[in-house]
Amino acid sequence: MGGRYLSGESLLLFVEDATWALMQSAVGTQYRALHTLQTMEFRVPMGFNTPVSADHWLSCGSLEIRRSILAVLASLILDTQTCSTLISYYGKGRTFWKAMKLLHRSEDNQAFKDRAANWSPDMIDAVDFY
Repeated sequence: MGGRYLSGESLLLFVEDATWALMQSAVGTQYRALHTLQTMEFRVPMGFNTPVSADHWLSCGSLEIRRSILAVLASLILDTQTCSTLISYYGKGRTFWKAMKLLHRSEDNQAFKDRAANWSPDMIDAVDFY
C-alpha cells in the first residue's frame, strides 16, 4: 500500500469495518451504501435491497455481493494505476469517504468513526480516511 508495510491484522480490521460501513442502509432509501459506491465493473446484483443484516457479509453474502464489496475495498487500497477499472464514480480517498458519510445516518457515522479509531495510523493514511 503505497510502499508501506501494514500488518495482516491491520488490513483485516479495515476490510471488516469498511464492509460493515458499505452494507449499512443509505439514508432515505431502501438500499445500502454499496449501491451508490459500487464500482462499474462489479455492480451490485439487480434486486439486492434486502433488509437482512449479517455480521460477516464476506462469508455469508452471495458471490455477486462479495465481488461488489471486494472491488470497492480494492479500489481504496490499490494505487490508481492498478485499480483504474475498479474505481467507483466517487473516486478514492476523502472524496469517497465523504460520499459514504452522506449516505449514513449520524449514528452509523459515529459507529464507523469509532471503528476506524482502531485502525493503525498507517492504514488511515494509506486509504486517506477523513
